[in-house]
Amino acid sequence: MDNLEIKIDELNQCFFKYGAILGDIGQGLLYNFAIFVIWRIQCYQKYLEYKKQEQNLSVLKKRYLIIIIFKLKIIANEIINQSIRQNSVKFQIDARQELNQSVKDPKMQSCSLIDELDNKLFNKNQKQYSFDQTLHYINNPVNLIANEVNERTNKIREQFAKQYNQKLQETQMSYLNLLHQKLQNLSEKVTINSQAIEFFIQLDNPEDAPKMLYQIMMGYLRGTLAQGQLNNIQDKFKNIFSNPDDTCKISKELSDQKYQKIYLLSDFISGFINTIQEQIKSIQNLRIEIELFELQIQKIRSNLIGCRQCCPTCKRKCDQDNVDGHSHRCRNGHLLRVMAGILINNMPSLYQCEEIKQHYLVKEFNQESTNNMSQLKEIYQDWAFDDNINEQTKEKFTTFWKNNGKEFCQYRFSREGKEFKFVENQVEIQAAQQPSFHYIILLDDSGSMSGDRFNQAQNGLISSLSSAKDNQNIRVTIIIFNDNARCVVDSQTINMQTIKNAVVCNGGGTSFQSAFQLAYQKIAAVKNFEQFNKHVIFFYTDGGDSYPTQALNQFANLPQAQRMKIDLIACCLDKQQKTMINITDFFNKNCSFGKLQDQMEPSQIGEAWRNQTRQIIV
Repeated sequence: MDNLEIKIDELNQCFFKYGAILGDIGQGLLYNFAIFVIWRIQCYQKYLEYKKQEQNLSVLKKRYLIIIIFKLKIIANEIINQSIRQNSVKFQIDARQELNQSVKDPKMQSCSLIDELDNKLFNKNQKQYSFDQTLHYINNPVNLIANEVNERTNKIREQFAKQYNQKLQETQMSYLNLLHQKLQNLSEKVTINSQAIEFFIQLDNPEDAPKMLYQIMMGYLRGTLAQGQLNNIQDKFKNIFSNPDDTCKISKELSDQKYQKIYLLSDFISGFINTIQEQIKSIQNLRIEIELFELQIQKIRSNLIGCRQCCPTCKRKCDQDNVDGHSHRCRNGHLLRVMAGILINNMPSLYQCEEIKQHYLVKEFNQESTNNMSQLKEIYQDWAFDDNINEQTKEKFTTFWKNNGKEFCQYRFSREGKEFKFVENQVEIQAAQQPSFHYIILLDDSGSMSGDRFNQAQNGLISSLSSAKDNQNIRVTIIIFNDNARCVVDSQTINMQTIKNAVVCNGGGTSFQSAFQLAYQKIAAVKNFEQFNKHVIFFYTDGGDSYPTQALNQFANLPQAQRMKIDLIACCLDKQQKTMINITDFFNKNCSFGKLQDQMEPSQIGEAWRNQTRQIIV
């Protein structure tokens, strides 16, 4: 101000040079005007500074709001996502438990599935598949079952995904609606822009207000707000946080986080509500992680497919559970062997594996060689062939054969260029397939055969015939010889008890002549000679005798057609016995066939003869 007065004096002196001077009033006016100008200049500068500060504050406020909103979204999203995680885990556990029940369910095992498919594919009344699908099931069961199981497990996967996605979405929607309602109720009571510190009566450290307000807010949402937490809240705000009966699933760890803060409750609530509304719009995109229970679905798939091995005699798939060390079996019944492509003399084999006796000859696939069933069981010891025939399981195959057998044969064999004769039932096949034989057994009962030798020979004879007893086209004649020959069984069907009672040892000498003479008489006496495929003479002796010229000459005089139906299977105890060699040569030259097996103990004739009588081929 002193400088201003000095400047006015200097200006007055300048005026004095020109003959003018300012009085006190003039100087006062000039002084006041100068003061006013200076004041205006300073005020304007202050105004500019204020405007700049206001702009900076606005920018800072916007930045602050962005940060606050961002943090609000983080908190809101974390609360919502934490609820989604909790519900997802719960429903994943529920889904796994439900699927584990299916894993243990007997109806979800291979045996049950094959039973179901059998009924659908073979049962005419319930047939749900085409004939081509049935053929595929017969020819490649593992592939069809695997495809069927894949379809079923895909449906299970889709069903569970849809079911539990819907549960998750509905549960989460209910949660969001509850949360939204609680926040909406709160927003109606909260004053806009009320700062955190305003809610509290007195705090030792005012900076703690945002943290404390966050914890109170989380307690309110969780429904776990203790009355003591409101002691420091001003009375006018206490009713805002009154607890409803319902609760929201906010984890205690999340609500107790010390670093979270709420500065402006109204902003927190509005931001939270906006986040909830965004989540509600996208609720249909909420999905359970189906991969988390894929293990159970694969277990179900494995159980339904079961063991992939197929029966070596009918190609039926094993229906056992696929566990280590299990025995293969077909609990739902084996296929008819014709379904695996087996023809016997151009006729279909309608046997099931359960029906095949130990001594039956089993024709192998795509070749003419055979093995008896007992040998096959030794080869395939990991397969358990049940001897008990289940008529119910057999019926589904025989019903299919009755309705579709001819079409099956045309499909299976005609296109392969194989001739076949269609037959509808087993009885017709057995009558046509079983060969007709007349067995003439000549057994030495001389003194040297008495005791163990004869008992062993008797057991061998019975054993060999037991393998052919099911063939009703076989007739047997048994001649016991020593010095003389006697016929104890005369051209009869095989009756094991009758034979056992008739075959006894009398002792005496040895006469080949009497044995072959009586054999000739019995063969010549057969009225329907041509009815039999063969007349086979089984001969055993432990000693020797002269060549039976007279008896064999009578064989030589038979018509050639009859001689060509006579075979000799001769067995003797001695090595290279000359008489037996000559007898065998006679049958080779004059009849159909002659064979000598020397050095054979009586205990061995059962196996030797059984190989000749075992003629049922399936």
